[in-house]
Amino acid sequence: MRVALFVTCLVDLLRPSVGFAAIKLLEAAGCTVHVPATQTCCGQPAYNAGDRAAAIALARKTIAECEDADYLVTPSGYCADQIRNAYRELLADDPVWQNRAERLAGRTHELSDFLATVLRVDALPGDFAGSVTHHDSCSGLRGLAIRDQPRALLARLPRLSLREMPGAEECCGFGGTFSLGFGEISSAIAERKCANARLTGADALVGGHAYGWVYPGPMGAILTPLFGGLEKALDLPQASTLCRQCSAVCPVRIPPPGLLRKLRERQAGAGLRPRGERLALRLWAWQALRPTLYALSTRVGVRYLNWLAGGAEHIAALGVAPGWSVGRDLPAPQGKTFPELHPRRQLASSRSRTLSHDKARKR
Repeated sequence: MRVALFVTCLVDLLRPSVGFAAIKLLEAAGCTVHVPATQTCCGQPAYNAGDRAAAIALARKTIAECEDADYLVTPSGYCADQIRNAYRELLADDPVWQNRAERLAGRTHELSDFLATVLRVDALPGDFAGSVTHHDSCSGLRGLAIRDQPRALLARLPRLSLREMPGAEECCGFGGTFSLGFGEISSAIAERKCANARLTGADALVGGHAYGWVYPGPMGAILTPLFGGLEKALDLPQASTLCRQCSAVCPVRIPPPGLLRKLRERQAGAGLRPRGERLALRLWAWQALRPTLYALSTRVGVRYLNWLAGGAEHIAALGVAPGWSVGRDLPAPQGKTFPELHPRRQLASSRSRTLSHDKARKR
């Protein structure tokens, strides 16, 4: 079985070890893992920010790079949700591309879901002697119905015990671009999540909201711009993590995340967002469509973050987009990007297999 691994932007930049751990899990389950060399980003930041043109371009790029594999697997509920659910909507006006998006969507899985429901693994490599508590990813939980799958995998480790936290299914506060524009609110939500995790006394945490002026809650973020005008309520459509928790509990099934995303598209189309924000998104999307340039920029970005860290494990103040680190520390990168490390790991693994084969022949 040939599996294409979509690494994700954050794994590439900050935690390449997650990518290698995913490869180890998939290979241990009998898969042949292929990492598309030109992969960059799934386009979710552009999609959630309302830049539909950039999201469509990145959707087509990702489909073309990954559709030849038997399955596409990613260690991220957010990327899997984007590829499985958003691509079909983005490409609905193009029958050829929508058909390609449909075919890929049916073969795209988040890592824990793939291991538990497709491969149905009985054992996992590795061991953990201790207790953990699990955080459910918003996109994984509400976009992909992933809840029991990671818990089933954790149960495969005999020395691990699971301690459920209060509010395990509540948002962690990240929400992509929401955490940049509303750092203090995002941090407050994250602090509540961390406090709930600490209440369990677990050794480790594992895992995959809005406000208004007149009308409170998520509906305020929708109704106020509609009644008062988008130009008078620029921040409200952005003031949500799009976690979909409100849709899950709404008795009449009003879909606030979709309505908010449409408002964001209208803002982007009318040029109502700040000029710096629009230019940054366009520059990011332009680079993501050019893999060589994207690889170079991520390498520069990792070196810059390592310089900011100064040898520490966390970065206390982020020079670019300071709002994200206003109430939290950013983990320092692991030295190099995933694409820089992956070819070396492949070569070392190939040499190891050759040596093992030679020793076996001599015996």
